[in-house]
Amino acid sequence: MEVISIDELLEMPTRNVWLSGMIEQNLVVRITGAIDPGYVQTCTDYCSAIIGHSLPTYLPLTQGVQNFYRVNFDDPRAHVKSFMHQVNFFEWNQDSLELFEKLGFLFDVRALSSPNSIDYTGTIRRISFQFYPAGRGYMHKHRDPVGKHQAGVLSIVLSKAGRDYRSGGLFLENESGVRVFPETECEVGDLLIFNGQEAHGVVQIDAGARHDPLSTVGRWMALIAVTKSADNADITNAQDLGGY
Repeated sequence: MEVISIDELLEMPTRNVWLSGMIEQNLVVRITGAIDPGYVQTCTDYCSAIIGHSLPTYLPLTQGVQNFYRVNFDDPRAHVKSFMHQVNFFEWNQDSLELFEKLGFLFDVRALSSPNSIDYTGTIRRISFQFYPAGRGYMHKHRDPVGKHQAGVLSIVLSKAGRDYRSGGLFLENESGVRVFPETECEVGDLLIFNGQEAHGVVQIDAGARHDPLSTVGRWMALIAVTKSADNADITNAQDLGGY
């Protein structure tokens, strides 16, 4: 794993060449000091309140869609099987935390991982908070589509491995079947960027623990995502590789 601070990256004259080169080599990049841990806590508290006091819904990703909270409990509509809560925010909507004003610069950081110019035609930009509850949360091993809209996947570390959850978590698996768990080396507020075509998923969080459906103990993360719109047939779907 390559480690660089957010200031070092943004001050680097060749940052696009450097970061896109790391991603092309299937290296994981940890960017430290990107998000203030106090703001992280504010975000997870806000999303916890939404989870605890809202009925979940499911909306297609189209231009103008409202912010929404959904559950993905082995949902057959999902391209990748998982068990998680998801709170989605879109740039055309306002929200109490002004998320796109505070975190919108991360879309520019994400774009640095692409060797060519980004083309967002037929895509939706969203900030997606995901919660994987202790005792149940997981995501199948999968590959994300790459192309004109993205090369690297960017996630924000919102939970501390070994403190907020004891076992499981994000893994990346190379062609030889060797797995790494990059979040074990991260602090809250760090960013991780990796090649979306490298197999990755989430091993069940605290397997064997009793699942409390009203608890928000487990693993939190946020995706700075550019996702194909529901009517876009030019970009492929994520490929579920089964198991975790």
